[in-house]
Amino acid sequence: MTASDIGAAPAGGTIIGVSRLDDYVLLADAGLAMAMAAAGAERLVDLRGETTPPRLPIPIDHFPLIDLEPGQDALILQAANHVAGLAATGITVGVYCQAGISRTSTVAIAYLLVNGVPLDEARDVVRAARPQAMPALSLWRSLEHIAAVLVNQGLVNQELAKQGPIGQGFAGQELAGPHHAGGSHGA
Repeated sequence: MTASDIGAAPAGGTIIGVSRLDDYVLLADAGLAMAMAAAGAERLVDLRGETTPPRLPIPIDHFPLIDLEPGQDALILQAANHVAGLAATGITVGVYCQAGISRTSTVAIAYLLVNGVPLDEARDVVRAARPQAMPALSLWRSLEHIAAVLVNQGLVNQELAKQGPIGQGFAGQELAGPHHAGGSHGA
């Protein structure tokens, strides 16, 4: 067990299995959705394409990614921009997929990309926070495409990565048209 796999619960306890990426982003698997709320998440982002989000007493935005399927660049970028937009307004968000390994890490890496962090560094930051993080090859290819687009637009480089802490910078900036948060479920 590492410190990154423990989130501080409001009552001073800990939540095992919830990884903290930064001050505003938590990562876990679907079974720990409510645990992320206990660790401070005010909103959840469900990345599972194989099911609809559950009804929970916390708002859930749905970005239905399909694991192992290529060509999901736009949806990954929309999810990352959505998470970045929430974080930029001070909202703590929990991001999850079924196992919390591939799709969750993909969107976490993309979130860092839209905040000016280079791809390899973003991967390393996510793996430091959540050692089991490993995007499927098709999702990694999407991240490579997204990173290339951002680099071509001058939005990712070493200087931008040094300008401020993760969660600042290009948070919320739309790079692939208007974002679609999917359905929102819960109270």
